[in-house]
Amino acid sequence: MAAPPAWAYVDFRNDESRNQAVDCSAATAPLTSPAADSSPAPYASAPSPSSSKPPSMTTPNDFKFLRELGSGSWSTVMEATQVMTGKRYALKILSKAQLIKLKKVKYATVEKDTLAKLSNGHPGIIRMHAAFQDETSLYFVLDLADNGDLADLVKKHGSLSLPCARWYTAQIVDAVLWMHSKGVVHRDLKPENVLLDSEFRVKLTDFGSAYNAPDGDLSPRASSFVGSAAYVSPELLNRESKTTSSSSDIWAIGCTLYFLVAGMPAFAAINDYQSFRKIEVLDYMFPDGFYDTAKDFVQRLLVLDPADRLGVEPKSSPSELRHHPLFSPQSPEENPSTSPISWDTLWTDPPPVIETGIAAPTQPHGPGDDEDVWESMVQEFSLVNLRSPGPLDVDGDPLSPNGLLMPSSTSTPVDVPPDAVPSVVVETVSPPPAPGVGSLAADPSEAPASEEAPAADPVFKDRDWSAVLEPGETLRRVAGVRTQLRKGLLKQSRPCALLLTSGPRVVCVVVDEKDGAAPVRAGDVKRSFVFARAGGELNGAGLKKTDKNTITGCRATDDGRRLVLETAEKEYTYDFTDQATLDRWAQDINAFVAPS
Repeated sequence: MAAPPAWAYVDFRNDESRNQAVDCSAATAPLTSPAADSSPAPYASAPSPSSSKPPSMTTPNDFKFLRELGSGSWSTVMEATQVMTGKRYALKILSKAQLIKLKKVKYATVEKDTLAKLSNGHPGIIRMHAAFQDETSLYFVLDLADNGDLADLVKKHGSLSLPCARWYTAQIVDAVLWMHSKGVVHRDLKPENVLLDSEFRVKLTDFGSAYNAPDGDLSPRASSFVGSAAYVSPELLNRESKTTSSSSDIWAIGCTLYFLVAGMPAFAAINDYQSFRKIEVLDYMFPDGFYDTAKDFVQRLLVLDPADRLGVEPKSSPSELRHHPLFSPQSPEENPSTSPISWDTLWTDPPPVIETGIAAPTQPHGPGDDEDVWESMVQEFSLVNLRSPGPLDVDGDPLSPNGLLMPSSTSTPVDVPPDAVPSVVVETVSPPPAPGVGSLAADPSEAPASEEAPAADPVFKDRDWSAVLEPGETLRRVAGVRTQLRKGLLKQSRPCALLLTSGPRVVCVVVDEKDGAAPVRAGDVKRSFVFARAGGELNGAGLKKTDKNTITGCRATDDGRRLVLETAEKEYTYDFTDQATLDRWAQDINAFVAPS
């Protein structure tokens, strides 16, 4: 394969001194021709670069922006047309200000380096055509994938038939093995990162968490926590080793095939922490009708020891992975006319007709409801195996049943782009109770049922909340919110931590956005609410039901973003990051409100 032309690698430039913190200028030089491909066949459909220099792709003015394809915490992907050629691309636009604020500059650099290294070498990898910047943003010009991603496909069809699941898995396997041969581990492989082009062929994307081995060595190495909860490999959850390797991507392939066949993740749970607990003990089950050959493939990849997974050397090999019976239909459940996977022509053969498998699609109730329906289905499934969190170690971090330190949990992985959500639950133990001090909700049956892992957002990670807790009080839930607080003569929206304690109390603590490690002080408490006992008796804090700080009820606003706490005198509003977290808070708070 010829190397991409030099114009495809426009180095990032430092435009102004205020942008020098986002310096990616040393990232990439034009590539030399790739080394001999270790894959079994040439890629006939891989595009050949033009020998002539195409029109400029160095400023946003070279494109006409059409529609938004997706967005995250620091990036937005837009469909755009190159003005001079009319060709369509996907432009990934990364905000410099957000990258700096969230300390995620390294992800932009890693993604650009990886795309530059892999572009135009394999048809199953998204191609970067150019990279440039202006005063406010970084821009990646990428292939446009017209048909969304595998997660969208499964949402639409419920699950995929065996021929469809086989074909997409084969393309993922082929692309991943080639990527490994070039010294790259994806580390965040999941259906959402497997795009589908105009011909429904896969293209791996989102390399912000990738590892590029300078010497091509992809053996296990220490790693920060990267990946997505339902697809992260167990070796990364191990407190002592905490490693990733090429075998971590093999694990994710097994998880992805399970998702394609079952229509839901293997380790789906009510929250990320519960997913982690299921992964570390290999707690999953196959639904009725799961195809036998697919089941065997999944079982041979979802193995706790990364060295024992199918396709991982030296115990196995990529060739053995490709020759698994999944890719050579022989079982009675197969249609006799089904053809095996031809690795030589995989990228030129026509894709199979998309058919629904063992799980029927869930019909949305109306425009925009399909996301809610899907999340509800996953949540209902996960509730079956819901467990309470394990014990805490001396630092307040959760311990697994095997004594392994579990990574902190967010809706998206701690160290991975793009959408970190700082709204989770944590249990923190305060000093021993003073004599005679009781808790209104001492009976566990009176407490809210849902318990989650310590927060991983920098605002909450490793926080000691004892300064704002009463003796004997424990923290049941904490969420990052914003609320109007007075500062000087004016009120302004400020970031806070909202705490639900075993008192029970609801405490609003102002937090420092810039310093997540700043100690929590008693003076940081801006509001403290209590609950009254039924019948107007005094509660644990000595307040009657009619006192101004006693909660009489709560509700969520119609937009699903704000929680309103009602007291006898006024209402207090808190902005949440997502509706699911808000609903859990409303449910838990209302469980404590005494009947009128």
